[in-house]
Amino acid sequence: MISVASYVAWLVVTVYKQYDRKVGDPVSIADLVEAWWRFDQTKYTRIAESGYATDAVDPAFFPLYPFLIRVADIILPTGPKTAGVVVAGIAMFAMYVLLYRFAEVEFGRAVAVRTSWAMAIWPVAFYLGIGFNVSLFIALMIGTLYAIRRGHWWLAGALGGLASATRSAGLLLGLAFAYEYLRVYGYRWRWNVLAAALMPSGLFAYMGYLWWRFDDPFRFSGVAMEPWGRELDWPWTGIVETIQLIATNPLVDWRTLHSIFDLASVLLVIVLLVLCFTGPWRMRQDQWVLPLLGTGLLLFAISFPAGPVTNEPLMSAPRYVMEVLAAFILLGRLPFTPVQVYTLISLPLQGVLMFHLLNNDWVV
Repeated sequence: MISVASYVAWLVVTVYKQYDRKVGDPVSIADLVEAWWRFDQTKYTRIAESGYATDAVDPAFFPLYPFLIRVADIILPTGPKTAGVVVAGIAMFAMYVLLYRFAEVEFGRAVAVRTSWAMAIWPVAFYLGIGFNVSLFIALMIGTLYAIRRGHWWLAGALGGLASATRSAGLLLGLAFAYEYLRVYGYRWRWNVLAAALMPSGLFAYMGYLWWRFDDPFRFSGVAMEPWGRELDWPWTGIVETIQLIATNPLVDWRTLHSIFDLASVLLVIVLLVLCFTGPWRMRQDQWVLPLLGTGLLLFAISFPAGPVTNEPLMSAPRYVMEVLAAFILLGRLPFTPVQVYTLISLPLQGVLMFHLLNNDWVV
């Protein structure tokens, strides 16, 4: 139901954005999909059609999602743009099913419902279903965590391998595997510990391809990242630079408002992660794999701040923090009042930001 409701809401905003069309000119499904075809989605569809030989930045976009677009495009005679939305939609449905089930098993049905709601109304949750790889990665991540928590180590390894073929951050799932395996078995390892070798398999396979194709196994982090100027730095560097940018630019400037949103998203998730370890809503110690993984994912996201060319150090941070599952579960555990405040702020903001995306403005 959440997936359907989300698409209905996004379609309403998208149709409303078509107000400048001529009277009597109908809005087709193709028009709506075209309206969503922005930024990263153009890269994924290009890779699905032509591989990695077209543009120098393409290796920055990992192969599983464009591969699935290619498969869907073969099955569905709709073109790669629609195929990308279909793949994202299926992944989003799977993500919500897994999210609900995982949260229900760990924290109960009421928390599962509120966690799903918290994810659905996040200000940039539309990236889950409009043709990006966000929902695919999160679905694979939750599936990996669920398998780990249930002791299905080989399944966890396979899903983790697929996650590392979707985003380089999937490599952190190997650390979650190791942490939980040691918690369960200590140093009395069994033969199923070998499943850990599957966790980075997607990344290593992609690196092998890049080595064969470009003689550079690290091309996804080298030449391909130059347009954004991302380089490894201290995790607080992007936060400090964003604060400085906000302090030295007009408050009403769109770039300043954008930076405030980036910074607020990161700081909110930091607070929620802290509350996972301490306070009245802290998680049990046997559940610490969730906030520890979330901490790793957040640090990974903010430790590669964008360069001066973008004038946005925390670029895409509000999109990446959707991967911090523990933060949304914590939102699902909070009392009614803070959740109500979150809803009143987040839901309208989602509509505003999607409208900007449809206007071909950079959001996150």
